Amino acid sequence: MGTGSVNINCIAKHVTMTVGPLVFELVIVFCVSVLLLHHYGRITKQHPSVTIATLVAWYFSLIIVFILPLDVSSVSWLVRN
Repeated sequence: MGTGSVNINCIAKHVTMTVGPLVFELVIVFCVSVLLLHHYGRITKQHPSVTIATLVAWYFSLIIVFILPLDVSSVSWLVRN
């Protein structure tokens, strides 16, 4: 293999290693977003579209915070192998 080429087996192993933690973190972040919305928002007194928009905004904001370390570590692992 030349410089810059990537081993297909390494990529397949990398994908199977990161799918589990990624799904786990997405579920945890969704649960945290719902709990924050329940704690700080008045769900019963707001219009449903406001509640959904707030949930989506907090979910995407928290995804960046929690997924970025996983992304950095998985890319550094892929570069080393």
